[in-house]
Amino acid sequence: MVSYNILINDEIAIDRAGNSPLFVKAVSVRDGNNFVNKVNAVISAEDADKILLVNEKTHMLENCAVVFVR
Repeated sequence: MVSYNILINDEIAIDRAGNSPLFVKAVSVRDGNNFVNKVNAVISAEDADKILLVNEKTHMLENCAVVFVR
């Protein structure tokens, strides 16, 4: 589960992601099953490795500490 925000420094985003978030930029965004909004972020293999490495230490994915910023 993720939160979707427009501003990166929004209080809700900071509360969810913490004070020192990992920033990863999507290389593209694809349609989801609802076909109304593009909701599937596509990242590079290198960034995927970074996410998994950080997650081993912080458990950010299990804690749902993920924010997508438009």
